[in-house]
Amino acid sequence: MFQYAITTAILIRNYDFRYLQIEPQADLIIIDSDSTLGGTWSKDRLYPNLVAEAHFGLFEYSDHPMSPEGILDDGRIPGASVHKYLDEYAAKFDLKKRLRLRTTVTRVTRDPKNNAWSVQIQGSDEIILCEKIIMGTGLTSEPLIPQIPCHDFMGEILHTKTLGLPETIDRISDASIKRVLVYGGSKSAFDAVHFLLQLGKGVEWVIRPGNGPSIMSPLRILGRPTFRLSNSRLIGLFSPTVFDLSSSWYKLIHGPGSTFIARRAIKAFWKIMTYLTIWPAHYLRSENGKRLQPQLGLMR
Repeated sequence: MFQYAITTAILIRNYDFRYLQIEPQADLIIIDSDSTLGGTWSKDRLYPNLVAEAHFGLFEYSDHPMSPEGILDDGRIPGASVHKYLDEYAAKFDLKKRLRLRTTVTRVTRDPKNNAWSVQIQGSDEIILCEKIIMGTGLTSEPLIPQIPCHDFMGEILHTKTLGLPETIDRISDASIKRVLVYGGSKSAFDAVHFLLQLGKGVEWVIRPGNGPSIMSPLRILGRPTFRLSNSRLIGLFSPTVFDLSSSWYKLIHGPGSTFIARRAIKAFWKIMTYLTIWPAHYLRSENGKRLQPQLGLMR
């Protein structure tokens, strides 16, 4: 059973480098329990069909462009390319020598005697004293496996965090494994289902009611990459924002004084965009497909 995890956290963030720019003499240590840098995109978590949700050019720091090497023809970014980029970023700004991998912090306390933080390391008597701590653990550090009664289940239970490990791939690729149940409805669950189907496995996909699965959107809408379009100024014009309350456009389209025609035009725009987003997924082809369709008020 594979249970989904949210794929957003990255260990190496450019605030590490910015801090060193301000305090170049600082003794900065970056602690990570993983075997490589990258957090969600660490080497051990790169399963074969993993790609970033962002389009090439929109998944990089402004002070270091991503290389086009390895990028798919449609602009999608493979997980291996993301890991390579983060590794290059860490090397460029001299962060790798400050990494302490395969290291787990068990406790952090305030040491009033030394006016510092006391950091305890798992499996050793070592205690690190430091003046400042930056918490960058993200949301995907620890696998979350739901407490489901399985006393009569004789198979193996796995989490998608281990899906990229060679031993995991070898086990699920075994021809003796015919059926796999995937629990969860987010991105890594989609990836797990897709990967298992490619291996010829029968897949049972369980998603709890209420929240539903992530939406399956096409790679392109109106001829443009979907992720790039959703981050464009055009889409921003049709979305109300607290940062643009005084502009003439906001008052005309989104403000309290907006006309009936303006409100109808906004609703029509989003109905069209919603249709263009969900139509290519062909949710209505089967009864199970209908169950995957997100509940969108604009389509009623």
